[in-house]
Amino acid sequence: MPLGLHRLNKLRFGGSAASTGRAKAAEPIPAQPLRGSGGSNPRAFAEDLRVESRGAPWIPLAVGGSLSFLVLVLVGAAALIRVDRVVPVAGRLQPQRSTQEIAPPEQGVVRRVLVGEGDTVEEGQVLVVLDTRVLQARQSSLLQQAEDLVRNSRAEVDRVAASLQEERSKLVGDRQQLALTEEQLAQLRPLAEEGGYGQLAVLDTEKSRAQLLARISETQARITRLEAESAQRQAELSAAMAGNSAEQVATDQRLREIVLRAPVEGTILDLEAKTGLLAPATEPLLKLVPTDNLQATVYVPDQDLAFVRPGQDAELEFPAYRRDTYGWLEGTVTTIGTDALPPDQEYQYSRFPVNLALARQYLEADDQRYELQAGMAVVANLRLDKASLMELWFSRFTGGARAVRTIR
Repeated sequence: MPLGLHRLNKLRFGGSAASTGRAKAAEPIPAQPLRGSGGSNPRAFAEDLRVESRGAPWIPLAVGGSLSFLVLVLVGAAALIRVDRVVPVAGRLQPQRSTQEIAPPEQGVVRRVLVGEGDTVEEGQVLVVLDTRVLQARQSSLLQQAEDLVRNSRAEVDRVAASLQEERSKLVGDRQQLALTEEQLAQLRPLAEEGGYGQLAVLDTEKSRAQLLARISETQARITRLEAESAQRQAELSAAMAGNSAEQVATDQRLREIVLRAPVEGTILDLEAKTGLLAPATEPLLKLVPTDNLQATVYVPDQDLAFVRPGQDAELEFPAYRRDTYGWLEGTVTTIGTDALPPDQEYQYSRFPVNLALARQYLEADDQRYELQAGMAVVANLRLDKASLMELWFSRFTGGARAVRTIR
């Protein structure tokens, strides 16, 4: 008897087989045909066998348990993993010192231009040379004017000095004559009183004495006037010489300034100077961007200013360099502007300037450095705080709920 039929018969007639098995253990169980099997019909046997075969229930349980565990892991990760919340603001890289405009001190013709757009120059390097012929002619005129001034003033001073010397000599002679007259008068008066000499001689002597006194007084007045005139002439000469000397110094300075030099080390920008150009006074011929450490100047809208503070960290991205290839830089907020800037063509909103210090002055990728330049666009992701993924997800719904409640 086949083994499969034997087991099926045990299942179908298990009760009687079990009871008789104890009494007649040695007797074989005769084979019984299956109901409806028609003897050895294979199709009927397969149908009976299929009725008895059932799938195991552990597969759905395992799938459901795995999905539940995965959901729990994701929810736990969303609650535990915290990420930075950032505010992206745009701006540009700028040197710490402002761009300097280089302009001639006065109108002149450009003779030579020694630099080009984008050139890097050292401090004191000659940039533009203007035509100096006008100033040189002015300097020669000043020198000639100084010589003429000295010559004319010296002649006038000498004339006054000669007149003064003459008057002083007259004063000395008159004083000596006065002394003799007074001595003579002192001798005549006693004689006239005794009658030994005439009164007329005494009167003539007294008259001479009075004339001498008047002449001495006039001479002294002229001497005083000449001394004052001499002092005035000397003062005028000194003032004129000082003015001429100052103008010469100024002209020398202008001659030196007519050769435009770089006040600091930097890069040439907006070069307008060309040979033969008539350069107006104080109009910039070029701009010089100092080679200082660059800083990022970004513009924060009004609604985000409350979240910005000095010392705050930020991630700086540069549109000129792809972040996934060249990376990004760390930045730190240094200063926050106190006055709002009005909207303009580039930024069509009211904003506050915020300066950030850069951790490095270059980007680095594949062991190569990529230098940053002034004027490059920058996007600063200002880090506000950390929040879990679940908080960020729920914030969308709370924001939507507030939007429904508000009218505007």
